[in-house]
Amino acid sequence: LNIISPELLKPYVGEVEATNGIYLIGKIGETDMRIPYNQSRVNRIPKDFEVEEIEFISDEPADMDYADPNKRELVSVFIYSEEGLEGTEKEIPNPGAGGKEPVSNLKSMFLLWHEAGIYLYEKPNWETPPHPEFYDESQMDLKDFDNKAESLKIVDDLSSKPSGLGFYYAILFEEPNFNKNSAGKCDYAHENTSSFPDNVKGKISSIAIFKIAEMYGEIRFYIGIDYKPKGDCKPEAGEFCKELTGDIADGTTLTESGLDIWNSLAINANVTVILFTEETYIFRGYCRPFSNTNEAKNLKTTSIYHECYDTSDPDCEAYRARSALIIPQQE
Repeated sequence: LNIISPELLKPYVGEVEATNGIYLIGKIGETDMRIPYNQSRVNRIPKDFEVEEIEFISDEPADMDYADPNKRELVSVFIYSEEGLEGTEKEIPNPGAGGKEPVSNLKSMFLLWHEAGIYLYEKPNWETPPHPEFYDESQMDLKDFDNKAESLKIVDDLSSKPSGLGFYYAILFEEPNFNKNSAGKCDYAHENTSSFPDNVKGKISSIAIFKIAEMYGEIRFYIGIDYKPKGDCKPEAGEFCKELTGDIADGTTLTESGLDIWNSLAINANVTVILFTEETYIFRGYCRPFSNTNEAKNLKTTSIYHECYDTSDPDCEAYRARSALIIPQQE
């Protein structure tokens, strides 16, 4: 090939058009530049790149409540005057594919994609900026977003729209690690929340995210510690059975179980059981999730009892489990 024509051995890469995201349009020196970006977080752009405008490649969301898994839709771009998403912040909503917006003093940016999952906002009523934090799986520690969330938005998968049921829902915990290491409060979110109640607002440190699924199996509640099933599931025998037959969420209370106290659980189902110290799922008390029997052999040694191991101590009364929310296995 070299004998025929040395040009045949020279590498050539033609210009490839981006299919989603944005273009930054401007100059490097005297040269016009048009650089594509499609990652969510851009901590810096080339220092000698003088950006003049943004051109949107991706379409804006067709439905703000549902994300199309087969299409990358872009909500908006947050631009910053300093690197690392610092300095003056401005949001530029997506005007539609092909739309352009003039910009200046751009050193970093955040692309807010429309994806199925949970969005937490620092302000009530989903107000921006700053940009929301997006999660599509559980987080044991919100780290830099710890104790900042004041509102929540759920974007469901488009495939769930015909059923009329949401695809995602979540439990928001006051402490890291889903309250497992210390007593904490929590809240159940299955729909958009414009403002959290005072017991939750600005106090969220971890989030457990769940997806709709039919639940099958059985949960047994025992008066005894590490109690062995007898098979009859009668309150007078010290146990209560909760059978699951295809529901997507369920629950029970201590009163409904007919038992005086819950001291252990046996979980034989595709579920997570969240115990609360309040009746009827009022999320003002302490709570903790359990996803297997070994965790719940002795509830008095867990954070749901919050160092209250002497059940005869009246001060322990506030830390006893009084209700249980049952939802599909945590993702």
